[in-house]
Amino acid sequence: MREAVKRRKRHKAGPLFGDRRVGEQWCNIFARCEGAAAFLYDTTTDTLLFEDGSGRMRRIRRFLKEGYRSFPAVPRDRELFARTVRSMKERKISQRQCRLRIPERGGSLCWYDCRIAVLTQKKRTLVGGLLTDITEQYRISGRLRRQARMDVLTGLYNKAGEVVIEGLLAARSTGIFLMVDLDNFRTINSIYGHPQGDRLLWEAGQALRRACTEQAVAMRAGGDEFVVFWPEGTRAEAAQYAQEILDRMAEVQPLEKGLVLSGSIGIAIAPDDGKTYGELYAAADRAMYEVKKNSKQGYAFFSDPS
Repeated sequence: MREAVKRRKRHKAGPLFGDRRVGEQWCNIFARCEGAAAFLYDTTTDTLLFEDGSGRMRRIRRFLKEGYRSFPAVPRDRELFARTVRSMKERKISQRQCRLRIPERGGSLCWYDCRIAVLTQKKRTLVGGLLTDITEQYRISGRLRRQARMDVLTGLYNKAGEVVIEGLLAARSTGIFLMVDLDNFRTINSIYGHPQGDRLLWEAGQALRRACTEQAVAMRAGGDEFVVFWPEGTRAEAAQYAQEILDRMAEVQPLEKGLVLSGSIGIAIAPDDGKTYGELYAAADRAMYEVKKNSKQGYAFFSDPS
């Protein structure tokens, strides 16, 4: 459809829906709408007229009865479009704005802003609207939303990960919560400088990525603290996950002599150790500090005896 909009020629004013004046009016709308496609629905004949992907005018008869299934949008969106047109036909609403996804040649999916309004001409009720291609704006907006949720240095979730984890806990009430704190990070920062400290944080983020399964949510909680959450799993699996993270960190080549990546991990299990992000964070944090007090570079469960 977007290609058809680009190469559109002025349509000759002809008898659309058996009414030449309606045709002339709609052709004028087509001519004025740069970068948009138009459509018109006749409530009397249950017929939709629109411009298809080849640039031709196309009619769909018996649109609300069954014809809407041949409208080029994805199934869920064409059903929404048909419901909206029906509501306008029944005069429940007079105008509406929505978004439609329309597959293009090659399989790519394009987004269109759809603005619909009831048009009247004498005793006839028509529903007309415009489809404007917003695919690029949608993609840019999506990138910005993703960037707002991601930590710039590590590529993991930032604090937005808390919301994701809370949502998983609300849906399942179970999960494995790991608090990962880098060992000796403050000393490394003070001796080798912040650039090396930032590089160590980046390496930690990559190690977590390699250790995590698709179901895991990994985030940088702040400073040198990371959180990894799995929505389900056993105590034995939690131990495996923690050891996998430690092993992946050990694989990182020392950035300088004595500059080695390692971490201490505290483990909390939902719902036994907590039911919310805050409760699990506090439990895993206490377990992590037990590791720090002992030998570092290891893991402990909150439920373990102190």
